[in-house]
Amino acid sequence: MRRSIVFTIGIAIALGGCGGSGSGSGSGGSSIPKGFGGAVGSTKPGAQLSIGQTAHVTFAPMHTDTDVNDPLRVQIDVTVVSIREGAISDLSGFNLNAQQKASVPYYLTSKVTNNGSSFPTQFSEPGVIALDAHGNTQSSTGLLLGDLKQCPQVTAPPKVWKASQSIASCDVYLMPQGSSIVSAQYNGTPAYAASPVTWK
Repeated sequence: MRRSIVFTIGIAIALGGCGGSGSGSGSGGSSIPKGFGGAVGSTKPGAQLSIGQTAHVTFAPMHTDTDVNDPLRVQIDVTVVSIREGAISDLSGFNLNAQQKASVPYYLTSKVTNNGSSFPTQFSEPGVIALDAHGNTQSSTGLLLGDLKQCPQVTAPPKVWKASQSIASCDVYLMPQGSSIVSAQYNGTPAYAASPVTWK
């Protein structure tokens, strides 16, 4: 039985990659509990990284539109491991419409490691944004009823992201002929949203 394919809007809370050394650290003070950092990590907002490099950044696990000034940020490492062009034949086991059959799949693999305290993922979870050559954000394609072997996907995030836990995932993007995924960004706190870390 052939499987179905649907489009989903990718909620971007990005991962970054940087060649800097040391764990993420911010402008913490005595009011910041152990395991948390300040507004940014040792990879500063606006950093330009190569694919495969790791960014030492911070993440706001309880982020809502009303707590943008909350100083509690979990220290995380984000790596964009690879951005690969696939072949539409990779999706031969899925039911594709005519537009999808004419597209080119791209696979973005990323990894996030929690270097701070455990945090719940019920509000948000760290991740990366994919961009095309024009800098436009692209939505990932959700594949139902099984993983794609060329791009193993995480079915669901843990309810609690434990300290020192690493999670790798791969997202699929179906791009029109002539378009491609060329870079990724991390924007998981207000400071990084204003000036994202970029991999290309």
